[in-house]
Amino acid sequence: MAKIGIYEKDYTASSTASGTTSIVFIPGFRGVSSDTSAARAAKFADYGVPTLVTTISDFEEKFGETAYTYTDTSNASNDFTDLAWLMAYHCLEEGLEVLYEACGTSATATKADIKAIIAAESFWTALKDKSKYDIRFLTSGGYLTVEDTGISFMMGCASARGDCTALLDHNSIGSLTSAQRTATAIREKFTSIITKSTDAGKYCAAFTPWCYFNFDGESSTDITTGLTNYVEYPATFAYLMAYAHSVQSNSEYMAAAGVVRGQIPNIVAPTIEWGDADKDILQGDLNDDDMGTGELAINPIMKVGTYGNIVYGNRTCLVSDGLKATSFLNVRNLVSTLRKLMYATARRLTFEQNDDVLWVRFKSYITPTLDSMQTGNGINGYKMTKVASTKKATLNAVIRIIPIEPVEYFNLTVEMTDSLDTVTETA
Repeated sequence: MAKIGIYEKDYTASSTASGTTSIVFIPGFRGVSSDTSAARAAKFADYGVPTLVTTISDFEEKFGETAYTYTDTSNASNDFTDLAWLMAYHCLEEGLEVLYEACGTSATATKADIKAIIAAESFWTALKDKSKYDIRFLTSGGYLTVEDTGISFMMGCASARGDCTALLDHNSIGSLTSAQRTATAIREKFTSIITKSTDAGKYCAAFTPWCYFNFDGESSTDITTGLTNYVEYPATFAYLMAYAHSVQSNSEYMAAAGVVRGQIPNIVAPTIEWGDADKDILQGDLNDDDMGTGELAINPIMKVGTYGNIVYGNRTCLVSDGLKATSFLNVRNLVSTLRKLMYATARRLTFEQNDDVLWVRFKSYITPTLDSMQTGNGINGYKMTKVASTKKATLNAVIRIIPIEPVEYFNLTVEMTDSLDTVTETA
């Protein structure tokens, strides 16, 4: 008697291989605590060790309950409160996770001390290790800017990792002369270090200007603009606030920019008021008919109509012959997510038998994320291909994606005619 047997085998795993994707690296001072006991001191994280914190209470236990403040009795202009600690606190407050490093030692006291540490190549070399540190964004805590030579090491770290973005600032408003506060001058500062030959540019994003924020319990007495009880933060912090706000209801590969997703919690005003002409200079639209030639783009924080002050740029620092997918920061974030997943999956499957079952398992870890990217309007499609290898113990694979870039340019026309033509459709 004839017999047909049909069977099904499921080689997929019940769990997924993934990494956290919203971690911000911030270096700065160790905060302080009113409790000076040995028991309290023992809870502090070590100096010079990047430490992941996920909640405000965790952060306060490891890095103090208040930000470090330096007071110079001989020269009040040297006084400051550590912005890096405050940035970390507010990022946690908005739902991001923070990899914080208390730089130096207990004797580290001034901005110059911290800057010297962060400007060293060795400082960023340690952060290249993806097996130890999962990072979405690299920052300098506001201490290292595009005017400093050490910024290239920060950019190189992001490039070497390939799964994160270095967020770049220029100097604070108080450090710039009036001539240095123009869009052209700020653009020239960035173009002096980021050119077409700087491949690291696609792993970086630049923002301008520094902005005033109003958080409960924070105030500043050195603002000369007529504002009171506001603190000046780096422009990259403004982006992080917008990003944190956006990912609460959107994926990390949607642009945290524009009216819908570029809103910045607690912002008061940018320190420089940019207009449309300034925006065009900063974004590299240097000619009236320039429609994305691939020039360096700096993302402005600016007031847009009645929508308030928002992030109004979504570019990386890639300089190329025309726009590419990695010219857009949200695409950079999407690719970073995919690279993190691929790395975590490969680590999970290392030393497994290199057969067809391994390929099925590999795809089972990657496919759900690719599917979510496609249904979530991040990519138009994807294809995973296993490539033959002549090397032993090696799995070669290519994942092709079709990313969706956000719209930046509109070509709209109003036509005036004496009559309106009609078109009749016939069967």
